[in-house]
Amino acid sequence: MEKIGIGLIGCGEISARHFNAIKELNDLELKAVSDSDPAAAEKAGKENNVPYYTDNKKLFERKDISLVAICTPISTHTDISIEVLNSGKDVLTEKPVGITLESIDKLIAVGKKTGKKIFVVHQVRYNPSVYALKNAIDSGALGKILACNLVVRWFRPEDYFDKKWYGNKKIAGGTLLNQGIHYLDIMQWLIGDVREVIGRADHIRYPKLEIEDYASALLKFKNNALGQIEINVMTYDKNFECSFTVMGSKGTVKLGGKALQTIDYWNVEGNKKPEIPRGLGPNIYEKGLYEGSVPNHLDVYKEILRELQHSGKMEMTAPEARKSVEVALAIYKSSKENSKTVSLPLQK
Repeated sequence: MEKIGIGLIGCGEISARHFNAIKELNDLELKAVSDSDPAAAEKAGKENNVPYYTDNKKLFERKDISLVAICTPISTHTDISIEVLNSGKDVLTEKPVGITLESIDKLIAVGKKTGKKIFVVHQVRYNPSVYALKNAIDSGALGKILACNLVVRWFRPEDYFDKKWYGNKKIAGGTLLNQGIHYLDIMQWLIGDVREVIGRADHIRYPKLEIEDYASALLKFKNNALGQIEINVMTYDKNFECSFTVMGSKGTVKLGGKALQTIDYWNVEGNKKPEIPRGLGPNIYEKGLYEGSVPNHLDVYKEILRELQHSGKMEMTAPEARKSVEVALAIYKSSKENSKTVSLPLQK
């Protein structure tokens, strides 16, 4: 079977996770890379022994590429993804799929028009601990889901936001859309669609920043379950926890660790705590200065490969990824309106 040719745009830190995953799968082959920074493009191209460009159009013109991975700054995801689709190729974009609902909806529309596929990297879904909790919920083992609690207490030093685009709200979107989006996705994936949000996003440790360093919210889901959220990047002086607790009528489960990779508590009627694979540890950045989410990119590519080979279906598409973005934007909207209750779907 002919290998699926892949191009990658954006040769920054996260691109290494993509390069490693592609190398692990015999049916995939990296064909070219592109980056607006000539040095970054050259470095990635030479390290992976592929052609490199500073003009994305040259990558789009290649006939041996059918899937393009987008690893660029957050605010560029939708525009570049649309260019990929219009060039006749499928696209895989890093999270979030976009930072406005209008841009995401435009992307979805172009996908439908071109008939090309849109995949989104939300690799935390592949944590073994998350799978175990989802199975317990879907099987009814927890009974009726009553409430949930999501806590992300991480740390980013002030100079982190001065580097590149991380502190620029127009590019980064905010902490909820950058660091928090994976976990908002897990929450809505496991519990269901959100009906109402009361939120607060603020600048506490870093008052001069454009983006928030602390956000909290109360949620009501369409199934009448309640939820609480705390997501911050101001916890001294390293990542402290990332936990998600679900309370049902027949059980309570808490996932934890620094990146939702462990089962910290399991009390489910008639069900023992499951034995799960150890899984991967969190991404390490800046020589250990701070950590990120668990890099299950290999699982993302495996699922994409199954769909492209017609043996499976990739769940994380643009409409699915849109849900967590809408929750984040609802929290921001509520905060701007003095923590007023905001109903979903948001009005455009």
